[in-house]
Amino acid sequence: MLFMPFTFIYRQQGFTLVELVMTMVVVGILAIVVLPKFANVNDFEAVGYADQLQSVFRYAQKTAVAQRRLVYLDFGVQPPTLSVASSSTTCAAGTAMAFPGGSPALPDTMVTVQSSGDTKICFDGLGRPYAPTFTALTTALTVTVKYEDGSTAKTFTVEPETGYVHE
Repeated sequence: MLFMPFTFIYRQQGFTLVELVMTMVVVGILAIVVLPKFANVNDFEAVGYADQLQSVFRYAQKTAVAQRRLVYLDFGVQPPTLSVASSSTTCAAGTAMAFPGGSPALPDTMVTVQSSGDTKICFDGLGRPYAPTFTALTTALTVTVKYEDGSTAKTFTVEPETGYVHE
């Protein structure tokens, strides 16, 4: 027997055929399920816009209650504007308010905001919603955010007596 001072042990490195096939199957399934979700980013932005707009409604109501003042929200413009009303008897825009963190971080997407009433709303110190003419809402205000193609992204409701904002 020939003496070899250095013996090399060769290990197999790499993947087996079964491992490669299984990896390709998993990647294929992920591509079929996940990629269509990212195909139209504007749809995600529209739903994100609706969620943030709903949060702005809640913020306006909570700010009105916390400050015991009329807070006026115009959600028919992009970005929505939030103001403290100019007097305690009229629900007209007055001093502009800052949103949490500065300005509203609403996505720059082409969405349509439709409302069952006016696109302006006022909350009093008790959190009750009012129309811009300072008349109490008698029916729920429904706000619908639509995609570019006109289909509904999300709808939420503002209750007339309590001002509760929900889907």
